[in-house]
Amino acid sequence: MSQQLTFDEEQSRAIEAIYLSERALARRKRALELVGIDKAHTFLDLGCGPGFLLAEAAEIVGGSGEVHAVDSSDNMLAMAQARAGKSVAGDIVRFHSADVAQLPLPDAQFDAAAVIQVYEYVSDMPAALAELHRVLKPGGQVVIIDTDWDTLAFESLDPALTNKIFKVWEGHLADPSLPRSLCPLLETAGFEVSTVEPLVQFAAGKPDVFANALLKLVRDYVVGKEGLTEAQVDEWAKGMKELADKNAFFWSICQFMFVARRL
Repeated sequence: MSQQLTFDEEQSRAIEAIYLSERALARRKRALELVGIDKAHTFLDLGCGPGFLLAEAAEIVGGSGEVHAVDSSDNMLAMAQARAGKSVAGDIVRFHSADVAQLPLPDAQFDAAAVIQVYEYVSDMPAALAELHRVLKPGGQVVIIDTDWDTLAFESLDPALTNKIFKVWEGHLADPSLPRSLCPLLETAGFEVSTVEPLVQFAAGKPDVFANALLKLVRDYVVGKEGLTEAQVDEWAKGMKELADKNAFFWSICQFMFVARRL
């Protein structure tokens, strides 16, 4: 059973730092291009996080459209509501505290949807995809992004400890390698997959914003689990800093973007 992140206020801020990066901005832009939302569309952001995507989508659909945002974390919803309030189209956003496998939304309501870094946390994917299929209009499109955590590579002064730490880290996920099975899952749920694109995150020499935020989230999560002591994890983090100080830091991971149409 996965032991998911709770996303308290501090963790939510770490996630927000990732979403503020240039790569995350480019990823959101590409996702909205591929899913094909337009003026007057009704758009669904499942697992909206700190609200960057929904604010950008709201500006696209305009005053004649509508955006609905769903998240199970109250801290994330609060951040998203604050961000939407600063958007020129923030008044067309509706917020829902809910699980993605039990959506409090009508059938066939949405022209398009986005589910970014969410489904890898979901234990019952058939139920979640059935709900997505239900609330999308026939022909409606969805863009989904998830990470294959087996593609993670980290330079380290202690490879064995690094491998153990990230194996423990995977405990917060329902499926650390979801992208590998997502196409058949989507097809079984009544979707036609049109696009699959890799999205590589990496930093060489010095850690980027994504790496710094990830290291903090990992450190907070793994301490005390499966025999990992705070001293061990702090020593590991110290080693990462030593590599960065020598301009020898390296990390990479691959995410995958899927675009699918509801049949």
